[in-house]
Order: sequence, then structure tokens, then C-alpha cells
Amino acid sequence: MNNPENALLALNYFQQRLKPKREVILDNVTLKVCRKGKDMERAEKLFDKILQRGVNPDNVTFSTMISCSGMCSLLDKAVEWFEKMPCFGCNPDDVTYSAMIDAYGRACKVEKAFSLYDRARIEKQRIDPVTFSTFIKIHGQSGNFDGCLNVYEELKAIGAKPNLVIYNTLLDAMGRARRPWQAKKIYRQMISKELSPNWVTYATLLRAYGRARYCDDALNVYKEMKEKGLELNVILYNTVLAMCADVGYTDEAVEIFEELKSSETLKPDSWTFSSMITMYSCSVESHRGRSNIE
Repeated sequence: MNNPENALLALNYFQQRLKPKREVILDNVTLKVCRKGKDMERAEKLFDKILQRGVNPDNVTFSTMISCSGMCSLLDKAVEWFEKMPCFGCNPDDVTYSAMIDAYGRACKVEKAFSLYDRARIEKQRIDPVTFSTFIKIHGQSGNFDGCLNVYEELKAIGAKPNLVIYNTLLDAMGRARRPWQAKKIYRQMISKELSPNWVTYATLLRAYGRARYCDDALNVYKEMKEKGLELNVILYNTVLAMCADVGYTDEAVEIFEELKSSETLKPDSWTFSSMITMYSCSVESHRGRSNIE
């Protein structure tokens, strides 16, 4: 269920007919629907009703309220919910810390995010791998690309297993850092862990290789996407075409351009034609140069 309003109606229906041993479980499920819908107002109203019914909120309740606040870009609210926990006899656990760190990350509060992470480590909390993805994203947005790699190494050092989200986030950071060699290395490590790349993985690699003019690697990714039936968007097509135009891969560019034109859902844009014009003009100049020499 994705609609918070319908979820609240369903909650009322079940509460009238069922008497679960722990009523807060149904409330928490409904709060998660509110979070998914980024409906902070309904989530807060439901929390008030929980208290009015004499039900005790638990850690899941607070983790959900914190993460909902973060998703709604309400950092002050997230901090408020985090600080309320002891008043209800709840102590932060690994999920709560992860939710709060993610909220700091979304608000680009780097120092506070890392301070809370250090506190969680001191308390020997097991931090969710998604939190490491948040740290990688924070470092990447601030241009600290070595910091991205340090987080990745720390993740492996504590014995946690990087998931596909972490690998994709790290690959994106290395692409924006114009470090395609590190992107290749990380991708190989991902494959060695028997993780299957998804559309985001391929798109990230294509951008990383294309920007750095790693032509053969970019074209291999392009071909693999085609073989797997993964649809490229116009931006990815333009990335490959711009790369081909810059390095003089005329035949490859023409083939890719024709594939784009044959698409039933995509159309070339001004950037597409700009790359093709650049490529053809360079090709003409090269031909003229050879003619003059001859």
C-alpha cells in the first residue's frame, strides 16, 4: 500500500476488529506508508493518536519518524524525534542511528553525521550498509573523492558486505572524479562478489568512461546494455556520441546515431546533432589535410 490516507483507513478498520498483543506494530506499518508517501503531517497526527490510545511507541516508531523527517528535508524535526526517545524509555539502536545519520546526510551536515557515526561505533552499534552509502555520497558531493574510497575500505575492514547501492554510489563518485581506472577496479570487485549490475550500474560506468574518453571501455558497456535489452536515454546516447566525436570514432558514432534514430521512444536533441556536426567537421578537415599532403 502506497497511499497514507488509505493506510489510515485500513488501520482504523483492523483496530476495531483485532486486538493484537502489541498494537504499536500496526501503527508502525502505517507510519512506514506515511514515510513512503513523504506525508509528515499524517505521520505526526498518527503518532499523537498512538499516545492518546495509551500505546507505547518503540524504536521502530522513532526510526520511522526520523527517516520520514529526513525524506521530507525536515532535519530539525528529525533531531527532535531523536532527542525524544529517552522520554519514552527508548534508547537509540543501529536502525535509529542509521536513520539519523541519513537525515544528516540528506541535509549535508557532514560533521554531525560523522560525529553520530563515531558515537554509534563507541556504543558498538552495527551500522546499516546504507549509511555507508550516505557517507560516500556526502564525500562525493563535497569533492572529497579520497574520502569516498576511505569509507569503502572501512566498510570492508569491519566485515560488512557492500551492496549494489554502495557500489553504484561509489562508481558514480569515481566517475565525477574522472578516475575511470578506479571505477574499473571497483566494478571488478563488485562482479567478484557475484553482484549483478543493474541499469544504474551500467549508466554510471558509461558516464564515467565517456567523460574520461575511455572509448573501448565505454563502447563495451554500451554493447552490453544493448545485449541485455537495457534502454539508454538520450543523455547516455549523447555521452557516447560526444566521446566518439572527440576521439574520431566516426564509424561507431554513425552506428550509434542510427540506433538512436530508430528508437520508437527517443529522439535526437540539440546536443546529439552538435556531436555529429563536430565529428563530421573534424572528419572533413582531416580529409582536406590528407588531400593537401597528397
